[in-house]
Amino acid sequence: MNQKEIRKERADILRGEDSQSSGQRVIIPASFVGGPRYMKERQQDALAFVTSYGSPDFFITFTMNPQWKELQEAIACTSKGSVQPCDRPDLVSRIFKLKVDALMDDLTKKHIFGRVKAHLYSTEWQKRGLPHVHILLWMEHRVTNDLIEKLISAEIPDKTKEQRLHEIVTTNMIHGPCKGYDESNALGCQGKHGSRQKCGKDFPKVCRDTTFFGNNGYPLYKRRSVGEGGHSFVKKVKGQAVTVDNSWVVPYNPYLCLKYNAHINVECSNSIKCIAYVTKYVNKGCDRILFTKTGDSDTVNEVKNYQEARFVNANEATWKIFKFPIHKSYPAVFTLDLHLEGENEVFFNEHLSEAEIKKKISKDTHLTAFFKLCAHNEFAADLCYHQLPNHFLYDNKNSVWVERKTRSSALGRIRAVTNKTVELF
Repeated sequence: MNQKEIRKERADILRGEDSQSSGQRVIIPASFVGGPRYMKERQQDALAFVTSYGSPDFFITFTMNPQWKELQEAIACTSKGSVQPCDRPDLVSRIFKLKVDALMDDLTKKHIFGRVKAHLYSTEWQKRGLPHVHILLWMEHRVTNDLIEKLISAEIPDKTKEQRLHEIVTTNMIHGPCKGYDESNALGCQGKHGSRQKCGKDFPKVCRDTTFFGNNGYPLYKRRSVGEGGHSFVKKVKGQAVTVDNSWVVPYNPYLCLKYNAHINVECSNSIKCIAYVTKYVNKGCDRILFTKTGDSDTVNEVKNYQEARFVNANEATWKIFKFPIHKSYPAVFTLDLHLEGENEVFFNEHLSEAEIKKKISKDTHLTAFFKLCAHNEFAADLCYHQLPNHFLYDNKNSVWVERKTRSSALGRIRAVTNKTVELF
């Protein structure tokens, strides 16, 4: 709404130039939900959690089930004729939001996996339209092998003893079998032109009697073979009957599957190796279908580049129209400015007077206010810059740090710096 008026420029450049002709126009700030800067900020926030708490203990993916009873009843009550869930994205978004809230309450307030000290989640949409969330949990106590076997299962339940769970798992938690799967061939998937290739998710898995952690940071879950007490069932794949055993089961939590009747993949991770992939995957942002290249002399129009070639389905559109959150996390992450002397970025309006612009330039940043705080506060002088938000609040109006009355769990994060800016780096 303010693209024609708002501009961005470094303070040192702005001092020596005419403010009416300087500054970058048409920018998408990090406050714009879903924009490239916003997604980058969320990824950096996730890494701030890793800095403070280590790698996440659980990585959970919760996917919408179009066969939910609530959704089918709502469609029947509000629609006429043959209507599918894809025809009512408003109902899909509202019901999935309620389910996500209930799931997060189970995990963070009812502590079904144990007490959680930090968490975050990100909402995404498949091209077919169904929404899903990726959830990362950091627990107060590290997860052990014994606890993994109690919380996570990768086996088909006994149909005679757990009929309902057996039905849900065999419907929602089976990977494939992949197209063209052949039990006699080590390569389980059929690629282009009929060639054989390995499954991208490494299915079928190797059966084993116990759970232990592998080299990639994820456990190798207990999956008993049929001859050693495991179960199997027959599934039709492209009209062909295929016997499916525990090697095709996606890891799940029995309680969550029974309660939500959906695909809820629960993984435990104990290695820092997987965190870079996880944080990027959770915050990768929207799909794009095209790209364009502009000349070096052209003005970069970030808004135009963002709007062009984006893929937005109806469910994503309704989710944003309802103003449902795409990301949520706890505790809060406070982003700290980092710049060389006089090179802080200044956002200004082209209608401001020279005096008002000079006032903006002279205003303290997080960093310069920290320096001034250290000059008269001995406690602050002993803190690292990123530790400051845990003990002090930043007063934006007066550009000063104020000591917190109570201890906070807020995390501080210094803005990422690339080695291209040599001096700053």
